[in-house]
Amino acid sequence: MSEFDFTGPVTLLVPHRRSMLLVDRLVDATSEMALVEAVVKRGKCFVTEEGWPAWIGAELMAQAMACWSGWQLHRIGSPARIGFLVSTRLYECSRPIFPIGARLLIEVRAEFVGDNGLAAFSCTIVHEDREVARAQINSFQPADLNRFLQESEHD
Repeated sequence: MSEFDFTGPVTLLVPHRRSMLLVDRLVDATSEMALVEAVVKRGKCFVTEEGWPAWIGAELMAQAMACWSGWQLHRIGSPARIGFLVSTRLYECSRPIFPIGARLLIEVRAEFVGDNGLAAFSCTIVHEDREVARAQINSFQPADLNRFLQESEHD
């Protein structure tokens, strides 16, 4: 039996809202990976007349990582938490734009998840059954955001 059991809205998994929410649906997930769908539509943040510029791929990957994390928390009855994109390495995209109407599948694979909230992911974006972008992304998700922010103010 598959681990995947989520049919709810992506807003239960990702803290982004309104036009800043770029991903549409969690397609599949395991303890190591997530497959997330994003459809390029007018009205979403950063969409031009042609679609999303290629650099949006890094944000799509980060939001797919948030879906993975949110799903992990959802499984144990906890709400989604805010995380921070720490770094993007080796981002490559084979096209200058993701066109209006494109259905993108973003796969994120957890390479490392530390007890301290740091994580590293290998990420890809597939369009029309072809990989069009890839990157390594590192993130940080504090267990207690308010405490982290208070401590950060005093450093």
